[in-house]
Amino acid sequence: MPISGGGGGGGITRIVTGANLTGGTIIASGTIGLQTLVASSLFGNSATVAGTLASIVLGGGLSFTSPGTINTTMGLFAGTGIEISPGPTSTVSLDSAQTASTILGNYGTVAGSARPVAIGSNLTLTPGGTLNASGGGSATTIVAGANLTGGTIIASGTIGLATLAASSLFGNFGTVAGTMAAVAIGANITLSSSGTISAAGNVVTAANTGVALNSGTIQIDNMVTLAGTNAGTTTIAPGSGTAWVVLNMPTVAGTVTVAAAPTFPGQKSMFDIKYGTTLSTPSLNSGFVMGGGITYTPGTVVNSIDRMELASPDGTHWVVLALSQGGTL
Repeated sequence: MPISGGGGGGGITRIVTGANLTGGTIIASGTIGLQTLVASSLFGNSATVAGTLASIVLGGGLSFTSPGTINTTMGLFAGTGIEISPGPTSTVSLDSAQTASTILGNYGTVAGSARPVAIGSNLTLTPGGTLNASGGGSATTIVAGANLTGGTIIASGTIGLATLAASSLFGNFGTVAGTMAAVAIGANITLSSSGTISAAGNVVTAANTGVALNSGTIQIDNMVTLAGTNAGTTTIAPGSGTAWVVLNMPTVAGTVTVAAAPTFPGQKSMFDIKYGTTLSTPSLNSGFVMGGGITYTPGTVVNSIDRMELASPDGTHWVVLALSQGGTL
């Protein structure tokens, strides 16, 4: 049946639905609308020039929420929304932020979508957007070198000094810088258990000499004073370093036996017999030998000194080389 227009105007006899429309062909009356769209897709033109609209499928990392919001599910915008604002010109925009303290990256082994990368140990991300190292590097292997024990350490352990030979020190006895080693304690040095190193003492070989070391002082003219006892014997035996012997006689009358006892051959000594306010008599034993032309008679003057110069040719006898009697101080 033909369709005719009224009122003098032209008339539409058929309406055909084109691409992406439904409802036609309409001849008399009907409704034209957009065709249905594949679920979870958009409607647009993906070509590079103007053309017919078509269904655009949501790719990886995108999803829909109702109503009217498209979201990204990965990368820098994971969990955030992309909103399409209504109007003649629609606007696509982000509507929220990324997870705190993460950066965007691809930690895969091939090219791919960027994803959040968490901030690990020894790294910090400042509010101003700066990534910093917050700690030092870490060693993977520690080897114990010379004079150390405890290595090789891979996970954890203790490095310490190696054991040292008893009664020794640790040092470098070379002439140039080098590795330290045990240094033995030599003669005349001691190392105490409390950790003190000392000289072993006043060590002097005094045989056949008149020198002695007394508390660190070399002595050759030391004096020793003896006290005579009536009816007793006093030995004249000066030690090394002692070159002068003074015999104080008793202050009451009596006899003191004086015995010769040199320490070594060639020893020399000055020998004073000092009398008190009352005379007592010194009796020299056979170890005393008078030198040529010398005779000795005990003193007869109170508070006086008889002085003899002695020498020992054999280490057994004292020879009187000179004699002075009656001297007073």
